[in-house]
This record gives sequence, structure tokens and C-alpha cells, in this order.
Amino acid sequence: MFQSYRVSSTRRGRRAKRSLGDRPPSTMRSFWDFATIKEISPAVALIIASEYHRFSRGRSWVPRAVNIESWDPDVRAVLDAVGFLSLAGTEPTSSEILNIDHLSILKMRAGNQASGEKVSELLEELGVAAMLNDAPLYEAIIEALTNTRHHAYPETHDFEPPHVPGWWMTGYVNRETREFSVIVYDQGVSIPATLPLWKRFGELSAFWRKAFRTDPDFEDMASDGTAIRAAMTVGKSRTNLATRGKGLHAIEDAVNRCDNGELAIYSRCGEYRKTSGRPSRHFNRNEAVGGTLVVWRMSFSADQLDDDQNR
Repeated sequence: MFQSYRVSSTRRGRRAKRSLGDRPPSTMRSFWDFATIKEISPAVALIIASEYHRFSRGRSWVPRAVNIESWDPDVRAVLDAVGFLSLAGTEPTSSEILNIDHLSILKMRAGNQASGEKVSELLEELGVAAMLNDAPLYEAIIEALTNTRHHAYPETHDFEPPHVPGWWMTGYVNRETREFSVIVYDQGVSIPATLPLWKRFGELSAFWRKAFRTDPDFEDMASDGTAIRAAMTVGKSRTNLATRGKGLHAIEDAVNRCDNGELAIYSRCGEYRKTSGRPSRHFNRNEAVGGTLVVWRMSFSADQLDDDQNR
């Protein structure tokens, strides 16, 4: 669904800009009916909001939200929380945190640098600043941002305009289940597409042949789950330089070192999951996610949540 939505919105935006400059079309022949959505996660809301943010940064015409009174209230609230409604031309919430029942969702952050300040800000706004003392988690988030800057947007790739290289990030706290999540997304070429550029590509190919008894084919999106699994197992940075991060394995370290956590990576058509104390799993989906989405979910104790979030 998302890939078709992204292609459709990109084409509509280009047509509108070519014909009308900065003015929106007077009539819409078709639109995406958000009233049919009955449930949405903060991760999916982030992807949708990032697409609107990309168009606004590229100074393209951005479609306005319509018929929002017919949207499911919880769906509308989650989209509002991540900042989508303000991008879609409606009156947004002014708060950086939106509380929906037992959920506290953080408004989307965006950037193109691996910013420790942004990570600290996110955890503090979520009310889990104590997690800053958890070095593996902090390094995992920084590594995801580093990979975006150095790998996701190669200069040789022809991206659909408007092209805005960067990352988008949000998070939420679930006070009922005592779980918090950090979500990072980029609209890059995907992990499987970058693997042939790795300096340790020979080692990765050897692992692939031994583990899966086939030759790697990184253009075959039906193998994307396998490609992510191979990348996570070899776990080396493409540049192999300490200044460029600690490699994809650092993204998983935060889960490996906690008692109750989960990592999910969606990249192109591949999905990779790792739960604390369990073997990793990988899958393939029918549609591409339009880049790479990384989701960490972890439990917290009562003393790790700030007082104002406990109330």
C-alpha cells in the first residue's frame, strides 16, 4: 500500500507543480480516503508524515487533509501526534507530546546528521531520560542515523523528486504495558541495495552461499529478508572505519543486552526481527517500505520513567 501511495503522491505533486506552480489544483479527481483506516501505528504514521515533509521541504504542492471529521478518532490522534496534520494544512496540536489514553507519542523529528543531541532530546521528551545511561541503546539509535547519512542516499542513484536526503524519527511510551519505542525511518535505497558496495562484500557473499546454499542476488527483492539477515550477521560497517559507526550489529546490541526488547527492521521488501533471548527471524513482504524503517521496543521500570509521565 505505501509504495503505491508514494508513487501516486509523487506523480500528483509533479503534475500539480508543472501545471500550477505553487497553487493547488482547484479540484481533486481522486484522493486517499483515510476514513477507511481503523487502526494505525506510530511507525506507519511516521512514514506517511515523512512523505508530506519531503514534499514540503522540496517546495512542492502538498495535498491537504480532507474530511478529517470522518476519520477514526484514534487514527486522527496518532497522525496528529507525529505532526502529519500540521503538514497537511489543518490545525495541529501545539504540544510536542500528545497523550492518547495510555500512550504518549512524540512529534516527529527530522535531520540529516547523526545527532546525539536529537537522540537525547527525543528520550528526554518521552520521559525516559534515564535510558541515556543505557549506552547500547544510545549507540544503536546513533548508528541508525549514521547509516542513513553515509549509506542510504548514494550519489549514483536517481531519486524521485523532490529528493530530501535525511531521516525522520519519533517514539512513544505505553504506560499500561510499560513499554517504550524509538522509530527511525529513511527514504533511501534500502539495506539490500547497498550491500554490493560493502568493503566486506566478499565475506557477506561467502556467508550467504554457506547459510542459504544459493548465490546472492541483491536485485531480487524476493530475497530482501535474506539480505538483511546476512548484513546483520556479518555485522560490519561498509566503510570499516570507526568514525563511520560500529556497523549494523550495533543496532541490535541494545536488544541483545536487555531482558525484554525487540528490534524490527523493514528495508525494501525485507523484514528482520530480533527478540531478546531468541533467534532472529527474517521474512519477505509483497510491497517495499520505500526505504528503511527501524523500530526498537523495550520495557522500562517505574523508576526509569520521569515523574510527570508517571502521573
